[in-house]
Amino acid sequence: MSDRGHPTRQSSPASSSSSPPRGFNTPPNPKQRTMAKDSILARQIHLSALDMQVAAAHAAVIAAQERHHSLLAQRANLRAQICRDKNRLQPALYLPVETLAEIFAYCVAEDVHAMWKLSSVCVDWRIAALEYPRLWCRIIVPTHLPIPDQVRITRLWVERTSTVEALDIRYRAVEESTRCSTATFEEIMTILASQVSRWRHFDLETNLDDCVHICIRLSSGPAPNLETFLVRESDAPAARRNRRLLPCKTLTLGPAPNLKHVALHTSAWPTATFLSGLTTLTLVSGRIKRMVDLWRVLDGCPHLERLTLRLPVDHDFDPPGRGRIMPLKLGRLHSLSGNAVVLALLPYLLVPILEVLQVNDVDAFMLMRTLNVLDLRSNPPLHTLRLRNCRLVSGTTGLSLKSIKRLEFYDSEVDDNFFLSLSMPTAGTSSWIRPYRTWALPSLEVVVLRRAHYVREEALRRLVEARNPTTPNAMCPGGAPAVGLPARVKMVDVRDCRRIRPQFAEWIQERLGRVSDRFHIPCSTSGEHNCTGSGLRPLGAAGSSALLSTDAAHLHLTNEDESFQDQDEELIVELESGAI
Repeated sequence: MSDRGHPTRQSSPASSSSSPPRGFNTPPNPKQRTMAKDSILARQIHLSALDMQVAAAHAAVIAAQERHHSLLAQRANLRAQICRDKNRLQPALYLPVETLAEIFAYCVAEDVHAMWKLSSVCVDWRIAALEYPRLWCRIIVPTHLPIPDQVRITRLWVERTSTVEALDIRYRAVEESTRCSTATFEEIMTILASQVSRWRHFDLETNLDDCVHICIRLSSGPAPNLETFLVRESDAPAARRNRRLLPCKTLTLGPAPNLKHVALHTSAWPTATFLSGLTTLTLVSGRIKRMVDLWRVLDGCPHLERLTLRLPVDHDFDPPGRGRIMPLKLGRLHSLSGNAVVLALLPYLLVPILEVLQVNDVDAFMLMRTLNVLDLRSNPPLHTLRLRNCRLVSGTTGLSLKSIKRLEFYDSEVDDNFFLSLSMPTAGTSSWIRPYRTWALPSLEVVVLRRAHYVREEALRRLVEARNPTTPNAMCPGGAPAVGLPARVKMVDVRDCRRIRPQFAEWIQERLGRVSDRFHIPCSTSGEHNCTGSGLRPLGAAGSSALLSTDAAHLHLTNEDESFQDQDEELIVELESGAI
């Protein structure tokens, strides 16, 4: 060893002669070459033996896996057989097919897609579902599916109805997704229109003009079972219209003797032969048609209950009253809505039970004049007036309707003067009794405002305070207003109005909520409160001594800073339930 910890390795003469020294690039000698070949051959033989063993083991594993899968399948089969045998002992399996179909009918009434689920439960249920076609009579076109599936499912649905004569079809073709196309709509409508003789209810909702034309063109022939035929415009926002096809100018549907409800969004409505004997009618068109055609339709429907008309009218060349000798009486009409054509027709109608009137895109002067004529002719119990996209910038001077209880504004231009005219009476005189006061819309109880951006808070404040008086000379003992005063405003619903804050809307609700359980009792002018232990008796106002007399245990005075209000020094007393 030359150094400690670092021993030197000395090679033996045998090792030096059998292998070449490390680091020398000399070829192996014949002996070394023979030894290497022998080693390679021995290892190859060993490798071949291992490959055979691996192949045998792999085959054994595959066989074991197959055996395992076979055993699992046998076990699953045995479990299924056991469950099937157990189910055969259940009383539900012994139900007659008719009873099972009635149960399915209740499920279909709640969910129209329930039949597709029930028919996939088991073989027995599928047989029971397919043997009763009336369970498949409510058809809703699956527009949420891809286009090929829409056509396939609709055709299969119609086939499963067999020959049942009461089909209820609903189709919503709205261009709000990429799954709606004119070609697909025409193919589906061809399938549905082939069964028009079996229709009972048909409802199409669309915002595509081409779909309307296709539907009207394909809906042809007699429909003896048809009760409802609705081709209406969708309420989808930002509706787009396509006008690639020529419009259909003739309605060839009919005869339909049982038809009661109709909605047509087309200019071809005068050519319809089935617009008679209806109870609900909706006509929407963008082209001017003759008024004589409209009167012909209305004369054929004396039992109308709901009427909606959105048609253009030409007052100069075709006035509504031309050719009318006697006004038309619609004795069952309780709801009327539409645009200016409604106000043009009202002077020539007798509607004794009209309750709801909705008008779109009209002016205040025309509205007030028409309502006055309506009151003089029919005197209907009109309790709801709904205005949409209207302009009311003046008061209700001359408005004689006294039955309106609900006033609704949607996207309308309502000025403060309108509500100010509702907040103050119009002075008048009587010939022999005494002066009196008249109020516009004296029965008003509910006011609804939606997106009315011209109304200010002060106008609504005056309306609420004037229609909900709290002074003793304006109140009866039961909390109701005295004779000659208007009815209380029970609700003012304000939303999405630019000049009205949410806090003010909350104040209105709080103000209207606390009027019904409070009295404002005036005190003596000297400042003394005549409040004894036996009871409270207001002083000052003549004839008001009998307003309130109750035990002091039922009365709770408010805080001292709230005891006196305004200049009359009124004492606020809250009454518990049962005090009067």
